This record gives sequence, structure tokens and C-alpha cells, in this order.
Amino acid sequence: MVNVLPHAQSGKLRVLGASTAKRASELPDVPALADAVTGYSVASWFGAVAPKGTPPSIVERLNAAINKIIKYPEFRKNAAVEGMTVTGGTTEDINKLVRGDYERWTRLVKEANIKAD
Repeated sequence: MVNVLPHAQSGKLRVLGASTAKRASELPDVPALADAVTGYSVASWFGAVAPKGTPPSIVERLNAAINKIIKYPEFRKNAAVEGMTVTGGTTEDINKLVRGDYERWTRLVKEANIKAD
């Protein structure tokens, strides 16, 4: 979104669809591809990670701090300018997201018989 948004807003680029499951709030007139292709959703995301073996108490403390930071209006405003939707959540939420993406893309690579050269 960050690379597309300025061009779309200036009229130099016509966006045909958003790859996310729902319309992008920054481009409300652009349909989500999921409107035409049931279940379609490809979205970029950012998350914080810690080294394997980091004590759970430290991970939870970092998670709490991040969830606090992302509630600040200035943070949310800056993220929105970049076309990002901020959600936050639990450590299990990000673990579920990572596992889901891994399983999804692994399955798609196998189904398409994609091989690395």
C-alpha cells in the first residue's frame, strides 16, 4: 500500500483491486479481490520476534509494551499514512498468523509444483 497509495491518490495509477479480504480504508472505492474470488486474501504484515528460548515472561512483557505503543494516536496516524492497519494482539495471535501463512504458502507451492532453481 505504501508504494501504491501516493500514485493512486494523485490519479496517476488506477487500482483495480485490493489483495486483502476487505476494502482498504485508504482506497474505499477500490473493491477487495475477495469480492470476486471467494476466500482470496494476500496481505503483508509486520510483527516483532524474539530469539528462540527467550523466557516467556520477557516475551509477554515485550508484547504488552508493543500493544501499549500501538495505541498512541501519533503511532496510528503515522502507520495510516504508510497505508498500514494496526491491530496488535497476543503472542498466540502472531504465532497463529505465522503458522497459517507457512501452511498456506507451503500448500500453494506444492500444488503449483514450484521448484527452486
